[in-house]
Amino acid sequence: MEDGEPGVEDGGLGVVQEEEAENSGLEVEGEPGVRGRELGDGAQNTRVSISEEQTVIDSIDETMGFHDLIAKLLDLNRRGKLKKPLVGDLHGMVQVYKTSQDKKEILKSFGATLLPRPMNQEDKPGEFGIALEDLFGDSVPEGHKPRDEVMFYLEELVEFVTTSMTATKKHRGSDRAVNLLKAAGVWEE
Repeated sequence: MEDGEPGVEDGGLGVVQEEEAENSGLEVEGEPGVRGRELGDGAQNTRVSISEEQTVIDSIDETMGFHDLIAKLLDLNRRGKLKKPLVGDLHGMVQVYKTSQDKKEILKSFGATLLPRPMNQEDKPGEFGIALEDLFGDSVPEGHKPRDEVMFYLEELVEFVTTSMTATKKHRGSDRAVNLLKAAGVWEE
């Protein structure tokens, strides 16, 4: 496939065109006839079988249900069988900054890594607070003291991010299913 030529891969679907896979000369150890593709940053390459993904793509026709295709894509993603995962490696940090008393400097008051989970979790705090005056400045809600804190719990933040990623995978699986159905010529608005 030439640069600029429209195709399924151009849509960011994580799909290798059949002729591209055949012309690449790459094979995956194991089953004969299984096409593969080398991925990586140059320093470390990983071989990924695309046979299951390609089988799903090849099976798309007018009888393929939209929700069935999404379920297949989510399953392939869960098992690491998509050339391009629905969500890449996730790294999450939380950092809290506040201004100095004289309002001339910004100071870091808290920082923690949420994902991937740190190995030595025991010596890290599991919560942090932010003073209302740091959130609202001079507009602290009536009935509250400026030094009152809103507490944030790291485990709850990790749970929130993890739940959000599940929803993001479903959304991206849905988008990819629409694009695959369009590429196969069987999508109906």
